Amino acid sequence: MNEDPTARATGGDQSAAAPPAGEEEERRRLAHFAAVVDASSDAIVSKTLEGVVTSWNASAERIFGYTADEIVGKSIRLLIPEERQAEEDEILANLRAGRYIEHYETVRLTKGGVPLDVSLSISPVKDGTGAIVGASKIVRDITQRKRADEALMAATAKFESVFNQSGIFAGIMDPNGTLIEINVLALDFCGYTREEVLDRPFWETPWWRGSDAVRERLRVATRAAAEGEAFREKLHYWLADGTERIVDFAMHPIRDKLGVVRFLHPTGIDITEREQAEQRFRSLVAIVTDVPWTADPRGNFTELQPSWSEYTGQNWESYRGLGWLDALHPDDRAPVREAWGRATSRGDLFQATGRLWHAASGEHRYVAARATPVSRGDGALDEWVGACTDIHERTIAEQALREQEAEEREIAVGLQRALLPGHLASVQGVAVAARYEAGSDVLEVGGDWYDAFELPDGRVGLTVGDVVGHGLVAGAAMGQLRTTLAALAQHADSPGVALSRLDEFLARTRTTDFATVCYAILDPTTGAVEYASAGHPPVLAVSPDGTTVWLDGAQSPPLTGHGRRERPDATTTLEPGSLLVLYSDGLVERRRERPGLGLERLERAAVTLVDVSVDEVCDGLVAELGVEASRDDDVAVLVARLLPAFARRFHRVFPGRPEELRDLRAAMREWMDDQAVEGPVRDALLLAVGEACANAVEHAYREGVSGDVQVDISEDADRSFAVSVRDFGRFRSDSASGEDRGRGTDIMRRLATDFSRDSSPTGTTVRFRLPMDAPTPA
Repeated sequence: MNEDPTARATGGDQSAAAPPAGEEEERRRLAHFAAVVDASSDAIVSKTLEGVVTSWNASAERIFGYTADEIVGKSIRLLIPEERQAEEDEILANLRAGRYIEHYETVRLTKGGVPLDVSLSISPVKDGTGAIVGASKIVRDITQRKRADEALMAATAKFESVFNQSGIFAGIMDPNGTLIEINVLALDFCGYTREEVLDRPFWETPWWRGSDAVRERLRVATRAAAEGEAFREKLHYWLADGTERIVDFAMHPIRDKLGVVRFLHPTGIDITEREQAEQRFRSLVAIVTDVPWTADPRGNFTELQPSWSEYTGQNWESYRGLGWLDALHPDDRAPVREAWGRATSRGDLFQATGRLWHAASGEHRYVAARATPVSRGDGALDEWVGACTDIHERTIAEQALREQEAEEREIAVGLQRALLPGHLASVQGVAVAARYEAGSDVLEVGGDWYDAFELPDGRVGLTVGDVVGHGLVAGAAMGQLRTTLAALAQHADSPGVALSRLDEFLARTRTTDFATVCYAILDPTTGAVEYASAGHPPVLAVSPDGTTVWLDGAQSPPLTGHGRRERPDATTTLEPGSLLVLYSDGLVERRRERPGLGLERLERAAVTLVDVSVDEVCDGLVAELGVEASRDDDVAVLVARLLPAFARRFHRVFPGRPEELRDLRAAMREWMDDQAVEGPVRDALLLAVGEACANAVEHAYREGVSGDVQVDISEDADRSFAVSVRDFGRFRSDSASGEDRGRGTDIMRRLATDFSRDSSPTGTTVRFRLPMDAPTPA
């Protein structure tokens, strides 16, 4: 390379001699290079061996904020944080030695001092004699990739935490039966290591070493599960110390969207103690038989009942008449007496279940009582003939099973909720609510998700998606896609771009090979909606008058992670009061129904609910579409309403420096003049907002760290002013002038209502409300 073609792209040193006359091809080549440099989405920069910038393309200006006129001729060290200045010395040394630098990841600064994660590729530039005279540098902004990686790490950590704290043995197998993952409980409780159990056929793992029959049973069950058949059975298994125990074992197939089994999910709960307790009672079964008895037409015991006395220990004087009721558990006496009274008054068959005292075991045991009326020849009731059957073991086992199923259901629901957002965005002008209904009553985590989050410009991102399959694998993928999309959306130019980047994320991580997503952005001030869909059912928009529109103008194929694909966007506008309904296919699709019938049902239901709250809309859609009655699949519903907009709104973002506060107050005065805001509330706004911004400048940014402060003021329906002041630093309360700021907080609390301050690692937001009759500042 004899010269740096980027030097002619966007400014810089233009003193190089023009090509000799007649060398038209050389001029075209250089013009082509210049066009490529200008069109690149990466920053392309040239510098001397002293680090002086000689060229600067359009993307460099977009990424760093400096124009070519501002940076060309200046040191490249303007872009390097103080603590990283030594990097430039090392880079220049490598260049002088003729070495190339590829994909070097580091941090650089924008004109405003904001740190950026970047990747550098640097090549030495030589003159006509071959001497190295400078360098050409390609700079790629990797901030979004870093944030997506961080979101992936957080989602993975959350999934692994839930997986390892679920309270049951759990693992993941491939369809051939090889165990590829196991949770901590299954190892620690049993005393095995990961190396002893992973990457081998499940039936050959040491849990089953004590029985060839159990191993063969599992081998057959694995083959059946790979073909789609679930398995559940009580099995004996062995701990590392040789102890034999009993597990309630299950194996479920995990399918993709096409119904193909991708993984197998074995789970187990140790029931050894429960089985031993049941065994202790089996010895009683031989001596516990039906207890026959007779009663007169009114239901009284009027004859000796030897079997009753033997079972309950009651003597004749104790159980005669209705005294037999005293042998029942106190909690069962009233309902049995009521049922017996109804039967004897009507002459109907009597059936009841309750706990009856058993003298031999010294406890109340569950019995099923049944009695039939016996009539004389003339049809008059003569007596009752009945028996009590001991069903204690069966009842206890059924209760244990119900408790186990309830526990499994609670685990699945808890895991699902852990993977869904803890709260939805709260943005003025938009009301949002969501519902999730699992598609199974057993331990099956679904792949459906929903989310609503605020974007940096005040708009609201709304999304619903569906990862193929069920179980922990689908749940983990769902959590990763949801958090990654929320991170990507903060910097994507449009919904289509966000979905394209999410597909690229799948290509890198192979989190899943099939997912559908719809993503919409709602502007609460204008009602504008941008949306895009990757293979997902269309969003439904409902106007206040009941007019419906299906937003199906930006469809593209599902996310598969196969290749880069541009995904289209579309735009519409909502009028105030309108609803947006996003949902997963479980809400509208039913087996053996014609396509489209569920969409028609959703449309009719949404129209009838257009006037109720968004929470009631969610509940109403779930009820009206029969989700509980025919729950074949998971259901996610997200509903947003555009609230009536108010014209009076102030929005300003400024650098967090003390000298910027004067400009802020001037802009507020100009806005209040335009909106005719007069009287005490005008002074109160200036004072309270000024104090909040001064606190943000002082407490959020320190030790050379800089950032922005965002101010939003809007008038609500009750004529009060809602104020939000947000910074993006880390709040501290140890300022040297903390006493003065403390008085500032007191001033805001005295002037305003609904005061709150919320701090997190990403910044602090102060909110309060000033009524029109706010007190005059002292």
